[in-house]
Amino acid sequence: KTVVMIVDRTTHKSKMQLKLCGEPIQQKDQVKILEIIIDNKLTWRAHVNYIIEKAVKVTEIKKESSLQRGN
Repeated sequence: KTVVMIVDRTTHKSKMQLKLCGEPIQQKDQVKILEIIIDNKLTWRAHVNYIIEKAVKVTEIKKESSLQRGN
């Protein structure tokens, strides 16, 4: 699946209609490549939030596992 992300630190939203073989390409504000989330402002906020959510899930699973074993 092909998407386009325009990197621009200004506050205005730039909407271009790009096409590939006559088909429009979807424009996104962030993309995930090799488990790294990159946003169009290059702030890393989305990626940091994603990592925190994953860590919380793992911590909850380990906590539940230890409670079931009686530790």
